Amino acid sequence: MDTRFAVVAFPECDAHEQIETIRRRYDPLSGVIDAHVTLVFPFGDAIDQSGLARHVAGALTGLQPFDITLETVSAERDGYVFLNIGAGAERLAAIHDRLYSGPLARHRSRTHDYRPHITVGQASSGATAAGMQAAIQRTLAFPLAARVRGLALFRLDGPAAGRVAWSIPLLGG
Repeated sequence: MDTRFAVVAFPECDAHEQIETIRRRYDPLSGVIDAHVTLVFPFGDAIDQSGLARHVAGALTGLQPFDITLETVSAERDGYVFLNIGAGAERLAAIHDRLYSGPLARHRSRTHDYRPHITVGQASSGATAAGMQAAIQRTLAFPLAARVRGLALFRLDGPAAGRVAWSIPLLGG
């Protein structure tokens, strides 16, 4: 697998340990990356990381840290299980749109609508995903409050290896 990159937010949440416990049980990526909201989905071409950092910082100009609410859990038809974001979703969608300009414009999917979420599980079937959804609903007390303080470029070096390449805080101003 070639190196791939994604731009993500790692929301701070009081239920972080509960979410990570759920992910260790249901999400094969739990050992690679912490719970996150993906804003730019993994792409695999060669990039100038300093130019990308300037682009991301420019897209974040004027944005201050903000709160989000994890409101529900859903089982998707493709087997993924999501924590869905209610309050704050529109801000994440606006950041998503800002990021998919300039050097990242060519990576934007035209076949999927963006819906901010945190993936907590991946099942081989919809029925299994529905079972995960039910178990998670019994475990977490919704709504869950969280705060987004910045974004990170995440580097995936293989199916089980990755790291944060750099982070950019939301400073406002």
